[in-house]
Amino acid sequence: MKTERELFLEWLKKEYPMMYQWYSDGLEEWKTKVEYMFVAWQARVPEGYVVVPKEPSAELVNHGHQVFLGHFNEGGQTGGRSLYFAYKAMLEAVEK
Repeated sequence: MKTERELFLEWLKKEYPMMYQWYSDGLEEWKTKVEYMFVAWQARVPEGYVVVPKEPSAELVNHGHQVFLGHFNEGGQTGGRSLYFAYKAMLEAVEK
């Protein structure tokens, strides 16, 4: 399994080949810049995840509750006591 650093360097080489080359050559200025980029890389939100608030807003809770009770029909799915659909509805509300 590749480390985060290895994945990052592969990405850098593919997306910014000249920067990767300068970094690989040991140029001090580029070593520092690439280190900052790696820190940002580590802070990214992984694919398939979303950032949600620690405390849900009243709107979020209400939206999920309405779906859970089956009072809401979005995309042909009525929820109806399904935590899965309530969760999905709450995530959709966050993304709006």
